[in-house]
Amino acid sequence: FQGALLSTLIDNIYFTEFYVGRAFDDVAMERALYGRLQGATFPAGVSVKVPEIHRLTWKPSRMADKTTIYAFAWCEGCHLDVIRADIGSVIEMIKPADISEISEDMLRAYDSREIKSASPSQFCSYNYYEAFTELLKAESKTVESYSKLKKSAITYQAAKQAVYNAFQQKGLGNWPKKTILPNF
Repeated sequence: FQGALLSTLIDNIYFTEFYVGRAFDDVAMERALYGRLQGATFPAGVSVKVPEIHRLTWKPSRMADKTTIYAFAWCEGCHLDVIRADIGSVIEMIKPADISEISEDMLRAYDSREIKSASPSQFCSYNYYEAFTELLKAESKTVESYSKLKKSAITYQAAKQAVYNAFQQKGLGNWPKKTILPNF
């Protein structure tokens, strides 16, 4: 999700529940999801919500411990992006009639494929920016560069700075800086 851009269109989204399908340490999971931000000072209308964390149990297949370099991104109404995680690019888009048609065997088969071409995911920053600018044009609003649009989301930027400050105050280091491409 591109938080800064979305924050100019919709209210904050807070997750109320997380479902985790692997064994995990409760304390580590709480720290990762919200614990590091407890006590941080956020702008009006922004806060830390404590979600419920649920464990999922299943009978693992014999292949459950094998890892893959592929990630799979999907949301209702969209195709499934099969992403090479090491390069961050889509190698295939699948539009199943029903997501249940996607099997473990099919996903595992990607490990043996030769990659001939790759493209950005439908969920990448650039594609969100392109869709966002089309929305601005349709509403006869000024289209700015990606970085200017992000900076114009004042509440979002203040909340993001509060996260950075909370991490620094707790000795957790600095958030890494991204390289911004020219004209983006």
